[in-house]
Amino acid sequence: MPDIDAHEWLLDSGLVAAGCITVMVGVNRAGALAAFGADTTQVVPADAYGYEDAPNSHVSVVEVPGGTVAFEYNGYWGSRPEVLIPASALGRAASLFWNVEDDNAFTCAENGEIVATVDMYDADDGDETLPDDLHSMFAQAMDEVFNWRAVGLSMVEQFTGIKVFAGLLASATVGHPVLGT
Repeated sequence: MPDIDAHEWLLDSGLVAAGCITVMVGVNRAGALAAFGADTTQVVPADAYGYEDAPNSHVSVVEVPGGTVAFEYNGYWGSRPEVLIPASALGRAASLFWNVEDDNAFTCAENGEIVATVDMYDADDGDETLPDDLHSMFAQAMDEVFNWRAVGLSMVEQFTGIKVFAGLLASATVGHPVLGT
């Protein structure tokens, strides 16, 4: 089971106010960008949100052993079925999204189908659609000891089997516009 404390780095990252982290198993960089509908002909700094010339929404993708990790500064596309369904066509994909309006979602998909979507603030209610191995982790989102973002990222890691750490975010230096935004 992932170490929730290991994901506290999110609180000090450039993703503090709003972001989305999506992990795709068995998907290479090109496949991940295709799932997002990214325009690979345009490149912006990964953390370009707010730059005058930056697109409204963009994605940065890092290939890792076993798949890819996508980061969106102030984005949410990785939490949408339009991305997760194709991203999970050959296996699993999961995302954690949050914004400054306190909207958030953990979403997971397997073999081209959405398995579950939960609001991390609803952890005290539980959720029957979550895979069994995520129930106890989800319940910890309401525990004052842990930050719900760290819990959510741990859930992404548990579902996909791919570790997400601060160094991956630091290595995501370029972004591509997500078409349709």
